[in-house]
Amino acid sequence: MLPALLVGLGAAPPPPDSVARDPVAYTIDATLDTRAHALHARERIEYRNATGPELTRLYFHLLPNAFRDGRTAYAREAARLPWAANPLDWIPWGSRRGFVAIRSVRVGGRAAAFTVHETVMEIPLATPLAPGDSLSIEIAEGPSVASPTPTITRPRNN
Repeated sequence: MLPALLVGLGAAPPPPDSVARDPVAYTIDATLDTRAHALHARERIEYRNATGPELTRLYFHLLPNAFRDGRTAYAREAARLPWAANPLDWIPWGSRRGFVAIRSVRVGGRAAAFTVHETVMEIPLATPLAPGDSLSIEIAEGPSVASPTPTITRPRNN
């Protein structure tokens, strides 16, 4: 599960003349090591600001990190629900657990700072991205691939 770009939440829609071009293009080079249960990837994202306002930071969703361990917000919330299984029963442990480990980020060809808080990676931009302008983001990651985890659903009363 590679990062998904999250931008423009609550922003005005893009001007009609810019809707024709896609604001995001992804190129992914990934290697899967089935013996080690490891996926290593380099992702290049070409992003055009179609949100309306100037952007000073970008956010990426790292969904696999929700299952990293029993201390994540997802696991803690699921444990509070009366019908939920014990998260320790359904979250893989040890070499079976999966998460996205970001090794490096480059923006416009230059190393960029980033922070990861559970399922969200934030990248502050050195220069604000004006509406209609584009930039290139490169992300090197090395997530470990977990064994399949069952889908959590509410038990049925048969």
